[in-house]
Amino acid sequence: PPVAPAKPPWATDLPLVPAAGAFSMPAIKPQPLQPPAKKQAVPELPKDDLPPGWSRHWSKSHNKEYFFNKSTGQQSWEKPAGGGGGAKAPPAAAGDGEKMGA
Repeated sequence: PPVAPAKPPWATDLPLVPAAGAFSMPAIKPQPLQPPAKKQAVPELPKDDLPPGWSRHWSKSHNKEYFFNKSTGQQSWEKPAGGGGGAKAPPAAAGDGEKMGA
């Protein structure tokens, strides 16, 4: 049969005593469990003709769509015109999962 390891030198057989005074923990009242918050669904983005190289994406932090050109790295809140226009660049936001600055 397996043998239990020996006690480390710092271990004692003294009983545990509840902390009091400055070392005690405040009593916590049990709270009812709350259902998890519903995640906001990402809307279905329409499939339409975009200029070559452009793709449509959804910004979770701004809750709106944006457009990204993979070949140039250009980003735009506005749908690019047939020639690949769109000059307003969306600000980068951490944790968005977007291709900002790529």
